[in-house]
Amino acid sequence: MKSLLLPGILFLALPLFQGLNGEISANDGSPADSAAVYETVYDAIADTVFTVDVDMAYPMTGRSVNLASGYSISVDKDRIVSYLPYFGRAYSVTYGGGDGLVFEAEISEYSCTDGKKGQKLLVFGAKTDEDSFTFHLTVFSDGTASLSVTSINRQSISYSGEVIPASEKTRKNRKKIW
Repeated sequence: MKSLLLPGILFLALPLFQGLNGEISANDGSPADSAAVYETVYDAIADTVFTVDVDMAYPMTGRSVNLASGYSISVDKDRIVSYLPYFGRAYSVTYGGGDGLVFEAEISEYSCTDGKKGQKLLVFGAKTDEDSFTFHLTVFSDGTASLSVTSINRQSISYSGEVIPASEKTRKNRKKIW
């Protein structure tokens, strides 16, 4: 029995070691890579031209929701394009549920401050025909982000994802969401 135990453990552990051929990831964590990410992300924030691709939603009630690709907010100078799913309670909405967090609007009251450990804290608002929204965006030095959206007619909801600096080509080819 003992003679079968060791080969069985090695057989089960083999798939764990097959992926370790010296390459851990595209960004190997070297200081040069971290500095490049830090610089490009924070330059995009300073220019107010960036996109936040979200991959997780955290409603006020219930479980967190793993999101498929394609959900994001895009900030381009004084405009925001929001394409985010909403999970939660709506207090006062139009018949049929309305558009929720899918809209394009002008940004109001944009502020950017420095936080702890190289974070950037952005706060801005947007108003649609249905609701007024306040976005609290925390951008970390590795390019990840935490987004909290509060509105008048709905419960707050939070998202996590990463900041993607928008290139000039991306900005020109951006389509309207409807």
